[in-house]
Amino acid sequence: ADLETFSVASQISQAEAKKYFIERFRLSKWRRTGIIWWNLIDGWPQISDAIVDYYYDKKLAYDYIKRSQKPFCMMFDEPENGKLNLYGVNDTRTDKTIRYTVEDDTGRIVVSGEALVKSDESTAVCAIPATDEKRYYIIRWTDGETEGINHYFANIIDIDYDYYLTLLEKLKEC
Repeated sequence: ADLETFSVASQISQAEAKKYFIERFRLSKWRRTGIIWWNLIDGWPQISDAIVDYYYDKKLAYDYIKRSQKPFCMMFDEPENGKLNLYGVNDTRTDKTIRYTVEDDTGRIVVSGEALVKSDESTAVCAIPATDEKRYYIIRWTDGETEGINHYFANIIDIDYDYYLTLLEKLKEC
């Protein structure tokens, strides 16, 4: 309806898309071992796929990519056989014993537990039932020294813009 809404909606689309592709490659570690994305910064004022604009303002994709590319990250794979598999992807040289929690958009804890993720591996740590409903999950973990956070949006097609903005605020609070 207006340029401001269009700008934010396009940044959401860009951020979720880049996050999706980075995580798909990381999940399938050793079958695929990396992804190259480019266009870090715009060379002049424009609408583009860069993650930092001409004025050095970071777009939403900047934060999503930063989170998804941490040396250790937890992420969901796409639904398969009625389940969503949660993975720990460990690109460090040390094994990680982590405690994790997944909560949905209402704040309800869906699953929590502990897992060992060996160094330089992508490891499925648990599965939750997939649903046809739109669900937003916040994944938190700690290895006792560092903490991490990520999110997953199930059935993201045709999401409600205002609903997504409320979820974005929840993620910023974390």
